[in-house]
Amino acid sequence: KTNAFITVRRSTLAKGKSLYALDESNVLLEQCHIHDSEGIQLEVQQRTKMYIHQCTIAAGQSNGIKASGQSYVELTDSQVSDHRFPQLVFDDSQLIVRNCELHSGQENGIILENDAEGFIEDTFISNHGLPQLWVDHNSNVELRSVHFTDAVASDIFARNHSTIDIYKCFVNNTKMEHNIQALNHSTIDLHDSIIRNTIGDVFYIENHSSITKDVEEH
Repeated sequence: KTNAFITVRRSTLAKGKSLYALDESNVLLEQCHIHDSEGIQLEVQQRTKMYIHQCTIAAGQSNGIKASGQSYVELTDSQVSDHRFPQLVFDDSQLIVRNCELHSGQENGIILENDAEGFIEDTFISNHGLPQLWVDHNSNVELRSVHFTDAVASDIFARNHSTIDIYKCFVNNTKMEHNIQALNHSTIDLHDSIIRNTIGDVFYIENHSSITKDVEEH
């Protein structure tokens, strides 16, 4: 339905696909537990807005949240974990994350691609099987006070004309060198951050990309 308004509070959504909204709709989820869906747990398309507050999104067989078609998702004071595929996927859409925890995903934590935009603040991202933050195809994201740890692969990865700005973040990797990678005309700027790697080099740069850094390296 076009321009639908959906509000769900203090509820449990499980199995199947928990919620799918499109065509300039508005969705509010508060204090909900969303788990064990067989498909994408929450999906928005076509300029839809979704606000998620104090929710737990866990144990899905696909993605936790997927947005496309110039949609907008704001995720606050919530936890996303244990998904089989990338936990958050944003295609030509906007993501705001504040005071959240994303952990224990089999693949990526967050993917921003195809002109997507993101702002992530005061958030803990850990223990993903593929790069924890993947930014691709003319996308950009700003990170402030974000803590990355326990990655199996790299922590922060940008490619194909993408940009990442990093402020006052902590990035610790004990399993793979090159925590932070910029490829194919991409730019990563780090400010007042701490980057640690016990395996090898911290940074990897390829094909007309750049990483500028005001950081403490270990």
